[in-house]
Amino acid sequence: MRLLLAALLLAPAAVEAQFVSQRPAWTRRKPMVVKRGRERVAIAVGYAKFDNPALARAAAEGRARAELLRYLQKKHAKESFDGELSGAFIVDVWGRRDGSTYVRLELKLP
Repeated sequence: MRLLLAALLLAPAAVEAQFVSQRPAWTRRKPMVVKRGRERVAIAVGYAKFDNPALARAAAEGRARAELLRYLQKKHAKESFDGELSGAFIVDVWGRRDGSTYVRLELKLP
C-alpha cells in the first residue's frame, strides 16, 4: 500500500497521462447479449462529449439506454420491452479531460 501511494505521489503525471491516453476495451463494444452462468445479460455503451461532466454523463446514460432498447426491440422481439428498461444499471463510467464520457449499461434478461 505504501509503495503504491509513493509511486502515485512521485509520478502523478505519468499515471494520469497513461489513464487519459488509453481507452478501455469495453468502450468499443456494440450492444450485445452475453451469458453469465445461468443468466443472460444485455450490455450497451453510450458516448457523449460536453464541457459539463454531469451533462456528458447524463447524455451518455440516455444514449446507452436508447441503444440497448433499440437493440432489444430488434433482436429479441419475442420478449416484451415496453420502452422502459427497469432493472438496467450503470456498471462502469469512463471519461477524458476533453469532456468525452463513456457509460456501460447492463440489464439482466428473463
